[in-house]
Formats: sequence, structure tokens, C-alpha cells
Amino acid sequence: MNQQSATLLGILSRCAPDDKELKKESRLQEIFFSTAYKELSKRKMFREDFETLFTPEKMRKYTEEELSNICKALPLIPEVLEDIVFSLSNGIAPKLDEEDRPDFTNKASLQKLSKKLHDSSGKNLCNIQPEEYKAIFSLSTHKKFKREDYLKFPETSVVDADAIDRYYHGEKYCISAQSVEECKNWYQKRLVDIAQELSNVKK
Repeated sequence: MNQQSATLLGILSRCAPDDKELKKESRLQEIFFSTAYKELSKRKMFREDFETLFTPEKMRKYTEEELSNICKALPLIPEVLEDIVFSLSNGIAPKLDEEDRPDFTNKASLQKLSKKLHDSSGKNLCNIQPEEYKAIFSLSTHKKFKREDYLKFPETSVVDADAIDRYYHGEKYCISAQSVEECKNWYQKRLVDIAQELSNVKK
């Protein structure tokens, strides 16, 4: 079906509001020809979700009410995806968990996550690639860097991005750069305090 036929179908469905099948087909064609749907069908990082939720075969299994909800949600998805990816290096990503995982068929779910992503800032150290973005919602992803982690580094080592990468041995992580800096400052203060204590003992 082409765009002109889809438009005609929409007109016919409005003329026959009691025809549920016609209404559903009109909604489907509205979605299939939408800019958001076309864009998402080509996004590499969204391929798995698209095939799970939005292929034509999957879409035809939804009720008309579900399709109506999807129609409202679709335009929000591209921006939410971009915000998630941006947050991996700058933002709230280390604080996200399973409860924040978005329902891409639900507008309210996407709006909730979008607000959370926009209300945060801060640099992160992260090895999650854009196409792996769902790992940020996983409990198995390292998202907290604590003092006990810092103490595992050799005293003479520089705890930078490369060192952090080696520390996690290829496991997924996304940690706040500020948390690493706080651990560094705590450790340096600890050394000063110990030196002061030793100095006092010698007196």
C-alpha cells in the first residue's frame, strides 16, 4: 500500500467508525508511513527491539487500542534513545536500574524516563556501546565505584579511564567520574592522616 492509499483508507475509516477492522488497518497504515516508524526500522541500535515489538507481523497482532497507544509512543522513541546514549557518558546512567527500562509501546513510560534523563548531568566512565544501551538497566552492570574498589589499585597507579577499564576485565560498567574522584580524595586524605599519626608517635 502506498501513501495515497493509506490516506484514503483513513478517510474511509472515519466514514465508517463502527468498522473495527477498517479502523485497525487505517491505524496500522498510519504507523507504517510515519516518520518515526521509518526511522526506527533503520536504527541499528534499535534493531532487536524493533523486531520484537514493531515488525508488520507483530503489529498486526495488537488490538486497535494497543495500536493507538503505540502511535502516541513512537514519536518519542528516537529522542529517548539519543538521551539514553548521551547519558552513558554524561548524565544519570549510573543510577538507572531495571525499573527504569522503558516500555516502547507506552507513552507515559517514555515520558517518565525522558524526564529523568533530562534532569541530570555529570561525566561518566563507561564501556557500554550505543547498540548495547540496554545493559545500563541491568543489575549485572557495574554502576557504583566505592572506596573498597579504589583500594584494590596499586598505590602508584593512576586511576584513570584505562585503569578502570582494566579493573572490570571486560565486564560492563558505567560509573560516575565524580565517585572516582571522591574516592581519590578520600584516599589522599587518608594518607595524610596516617602520616600525621606516625609523626605524632615519633614525637
